[in-house]
Amino acid sequence: MTDNDEKPVYYTTSEAAQELQIPEHELRYWEKKKLLIPIRTMGGQRRYRQSDIRRGEIIKDLLKQGYNSKGIRNILSRRKGSISRKSQTDFADSAKRESMLLDLKIEVQEILKILKNM
Repeated sequence: MTDNDEKPVYYTTSEAAQELQIPEHELRYWEKKKLLIPIRTMGGQRRYRQSDIRRGEIIKDLLKQGYNSKGIRNILSRRKGSISRKSQTDFADSAKRESMLLDLKIEVQEILKILKNM
């Protein structure tokens, strides 16, 4: 969390797991089952958005109700509605841009830390 209690834009796996009150391996399992798909940095690190956290809460609730991963995927896809081929491509491009921007942001933050220590 930031100093003024704003929600972070991106969560690491450990932060997302803590926010959802689940073990980290469960998040990775959900990804394997294609229930939750975080963005990846250029280095391959997972980053979760606030929308992923909200989706995680829904997944947790559906698991408590006894649904399996296939049933959860069906429910989530019905909630989202059908997505056109163009919007899927737009989403993929957007996610790639978002990942690149996240990498740049991390790099700039590291440079700023170095400059402050000079």
